[in-house]
Amino acid sequence: TTLHATKLGTAARDTLVADRPQLETMLPDAPAMRVQLPTAGLSVLGDVRLAIRTASFTAAALAAAGASLALLVARDRWMILRRCAGWAFGTATVWLIVALSIPQVISILAPAQGVLAAAIVAVLFGAMVTPALALAGLGAALLATSWVWHVGSRRRAARLVGKPTLLGFG
Repeated sequence: TTLHATKLGTAARDTLVADRPQLETMLPDAPAMRVQLPTAGLSVLGDVRLAIRTASFTAAALAAAGASLALLVARDRWMILRRCAGWAFGTATVWLIVALSIPQVISILAPAQGVLAAAIVAVLFGAMVTPALALAGLGAALLATSWVWHVGSRRRAARLVGKPTLLGFG
């Protein structure tokens, strides 16, 4: 595998010049670089990735089946939706905190290594931002649905009670 490291070199030069402007004239522009990465023996990681992806989809299917079964069995279905919304918000919040705030914290605590650490975190967790936002949207939809369902069930229960009477003499 070949890594084209020109962008990395340019980013490193720009960071150095931003930190010490006197280096502008001393540092040459980043040359076009190609780095051959030793990838022999890493093919097992593809199998690990496939296993993790399969396990994730299986867990998601089991969670959806469990929530659907809970909706069929439970009396307070609106509460099931509200709990699912809470889980969706919690999971989305954790992923967004990890993906968005950790690079900022690293750049504050270790400014010299901040650029590289932020790039590593962005590669590892950056792909989770879009699914986390989608999960937060799903949580909002579940919360709104639970509220509508709860209000509708209270109104239906009020209609079933009927008109109030005084001691049976209506």
